Amino acid sequence: MRNFSLVSYCGLLLVVAACGSDSSDPGDPGGGEIRSQDDVRRLFEAVVPDLVEAFTELANQQFAAASALSTSTNKAEGDSSVPCPGGGTLVVNVFTGQATLTNCVAGGVTISASLTLAVFDLGLSMYDANFNGLLMVSGSFNGTVAVNQAFISWTAPATVDNTFWEVTVTVNDLVYIVSSAGGGDCNECIGVNAGPVNDPNPATQCEPGLDAFACTCQTQSGDTVTLYLSGAGCI
Repeated sequence: MRNFSLVSYCGLLLVVAACGSDSSDPGDPGGGEIRSQDDVRRLFEAVVPDLVEAFTELANQQFAAASALSTSTNKAEGDSSVPCPGGGTLVVNVFTGQATLTNCVAGGVTISASLTLAVFDLGLSMYDANFNGLLMVSGSFNGTVAVNQAFISWTAPATVDNTFWEVTVTVNDLVYIVSSAGGGDCNECIGVNAGPVNDPNPATQCEPGLDAFACTCQTQSGDTVTLYLSGAGCI
């Protein structure tokens, strides 16, 4: 069982201006109005690195703040604010889990939103984040993207090789699932202990699960468990 340090839970609410070039044009190298699965993939390829940077700082900030504020009754004191790498801010309240993106620039995309976000500090510089909601973006990409579910896993300092993500979105009433290169090879989970430390139960056989990060594994005792691929391997 993974022991998470819960930083905050959020969901995104954003509204967008649909303008810019038509990215369905083969001559368009990227950006423009978000209309297709490929547009969605390029959008997240652009914004995830900067969002991960802000999420990491937020996780580190709020882990300390949550302990200090655990006995406080002043909800305003629970606000934790971090700058977005390209400008703007991300603010989350540790009591309510409500978050706000104000002109947050990530990868050349400006995001303004009321959101709900979950960031988990897994220890050993490993982090996970989950979010969902209606994205409102402008800048190098323009359009409305309803994020049904988004998952990001990374190891700090984050790189392309140790950051993995998968999102399920709805655009123009069509559902798309896009991801980075994938969570990795489920064979990495073979031998990983799926039981408590004092009662080891290593995985003996693993296959891909329901998403790019999940592996369905058989253990030494015959149990079926789900393990997850992250930037640091299988956990």
